Amino acid sequence: MNHIFNTSPIHSIRERVNGVFVPCVKSFGDFVIALNAVRRVRPQPTGSQPMVVAGQHLSPLASALGAVQDIHLIGDDTWTDTPAAFDVGKRGKVAAVRSLLELRRLLASLNDGQLMFDRLAWRERFIGGRHKLIGLPNDCDNIYLAYERGLVDLGYTVAATEFAPTRLAQKAVIIPGSRILRKTVPAKVIAAIHADLLSHGIQATVIALEGEAVEVPAAVPMVTLPRRFDALVAAVRATDIVISADSLSAHLGEYHGLPTFVATPTPNRYWLPRSCFVNGHWSSFSEVGTAGCRLHQFISLLTDPRLIPAS
Repeated sequence: MNHIFNTSPIHSIRERVNGVFVPCVKSFGDFVIALNAVRRVRPQPTGSQPMVVAGQHLSPLASALGAVQDIHLIGDDTWTDTPAAFDVGKRGKVAAVRSLLELRRLLASLNDGQLMFDRLAWRERFIGGRHKLIGLPNDCDNIYLAYERGLVDLGYTVAATEFAPTRLAQKAVIIPGSRILRKTVPAKVIAAIHADLLSHGIQATVIALEGEAVEVPAAVPMVTLPRRFDALVAAVRATDIVISADSLSAHLGEYHGLPTFVATPTPNRYWLPRSCFVNGHWSSFSEVGTAGCRLHQFISLLTDPRLIPAS
């Protein structure tokens, strides 16, 4: 793999926690973002480390990432998706109220530490109960930078990351699917991405999950994976470049320290992976394939031997 960031894990977080918990009970992407932020905190002389508290529905993803021992799980095996408290539209108000009460009870079982939420609205305030509550700084332009600022403000030292490719890229995965249909990368954009990669001598494969509504041009190689996190994570780990829809797979590329590029219909820069936000490694669907587009520059950077340090 073409690792480009310092992504050294912090081991035995559970044993060193003393004060700050980061609850993650919503989406899979939110969980990967928080986990990535917390594992970059350098060990403290006091032994105090922040800890991600995750809903049980995130356990399969944590397992695929090898992070189960570094988090605290709440809930039980009936938790198979986002709790109803954060999915009122689909689950209904009664289920949402029950879910809020359950989350409040589960978080109350933690010690007297602080809870750091990615946002601090009425639901977070309710489930946080008696704990001291902290929201991420609201003047940051990106969620990753907000976590960094928030952790530094609490006195932690966060390991720096820098986009620095270590070897020439030879293979890439294009992951066009998204749970939000309008974010799914269209066939003509997939074709343009594939053509740009091939023109740089990079072997590219489209990765789709079973049941995804993804249209792939016939000339573009495609692999359909079972809808399991371990399969998706393995596919990301095995490549040099991740080109993704604005979805979980982009954050998995960031988590594994891989050069990652996001193709999106309408960019939401706050939720971009850190490297994509900082380095401009994203593009609208309409820009892909145009002369001088950011995708072309991104791929050129990863295939130019003059710009990659000799190994």
